[in-house]
Amino acid sequence: FARKGHFSSDSTALRSSSQLSLDGVSTHGGNAPEEAETTLSVSGMTCASCVSGIERHLASLDGVSSVKVDLMTAQATVCHTSQLVSADTLRAAIEEMGFDASVLSSATRHDQNSHAANSAALILGEQPVESWFNVEGMTCGSCVATITALLTGLPGVISADVQLLTAQAMVKHRPRDIGIREIANVLSGAGYQTTPLNAGSDANGALLTDPSAMALQNLQKHRRQAGIRFAWSLLFSIPMLIISMIIDMALPASNPTAKLFHRKVFQRYSVSVICTFFIATAAQIVLGAYFYKHAFKSLFRAKTANMD
Repeated sequence: FARKGHFSSDSTALRSSSQLSLDGVSTHGGNAPEEAETTLSVSGMTCASCVSGIERHLASLDGVSSVKVDLMTAQATVCHTSQLVSADTLRAAIEEMGFDASVLSSATRHDQNSHAANSAALILGEQPVESWFNVEGMTCGSCVATITALLTGLPGVISADVQLLTAQAMVKHRPRDIGIREIANVLSGAGYQTTPLNAGSDANGALLTDPSAMALQNLQKHRRQAGIRFAWSLLFSIPMLIISMIIDMALPASNPTAKLFHRKVFQRYSVSVICTFFIATAAQIVLGAYFYKHAFKSLFRAKTANMD
C-alpha cells in the first residue's frame, strides 16, 4: 500500500508538473507559436499558371496557413507560423521554382496588434490612409504628371502615385481634410472619369472594387480597344497601299485599272487622289477621334497639353 500510495503521489506530481510546463508554454509569449504575415516581391510571373503554382508550392510548406499571390502587383502575401517557417525560407522556396523573390515586409500578429492604439485617430480621420482610384482617360506621361499635380495640390493629400499602365491612382490622404469622393470629383472635373476603389468590400462586390482585379480588367479593356483600332487601321491602310503604291506606281500606264484610277475628275483631280482623300479623312475621323477627344479634355478641362 505504501508503494501504491507513493506511486500515486508521484503520478499526481508528474501530471501537475506537465500541466505547469504546458501552461508555461501557452502563457509565455516567447515559446508560443506566433502567426506572421510576410509580403514578398516576386518577379518572373507571366500568367495565372505561375500564380497557382507558387500558391500551391508555398501552401505545401509546414506552418503556412494561407497564401495570396497577385500577378498585377507581382507580390505574394503569406500567413505563416514564424517558428516553423521563416520569411527567408519562403523567399528560398519561391526562388527554387525559378522566380526572383525578395522580402518586402514581415510582421507578427503581436506587431500588427500594436497598431490598435492608432484606431481612435483612424476613426477621427486624423491618421493618413491610402485610397485607390480607377482613372480613365490617361494616354501618356503628361496625363500622369497632370493628375499627380492635381492630387498633390489638394489639401489633406500627402502623396499620390499614378499608374498609366493599370489606369489607377493611389492617394495617401487624411480623411478629416478630404474624402475619397472629393478626390474623385476633382479628377472627374479635370476630364478623367474617376471611380473610387475599395479592396475591403464584401464578397459580392470584391471583384468590381478590388484594385488588383480592376487593374487586370483595365488591361484587358485596353487590349480589346487596341485590337479594334488595329483592325480599323488595317481596313484603311490596305486600300491606301494598293491605290498609292501598286496602282499609281507599279502598274504600267496602259493597264486598264491604272487608266481608270488615273482618269481626271472635275478637270483636275484623278480618281486615285479622290479615293485616297476619302480614305484618309475616314481614318482621321474613326481612328483620330480617340486622340482628339482626350486632347480636348486635357486642354479645356485640365488646362494643360499632353501627347494627344
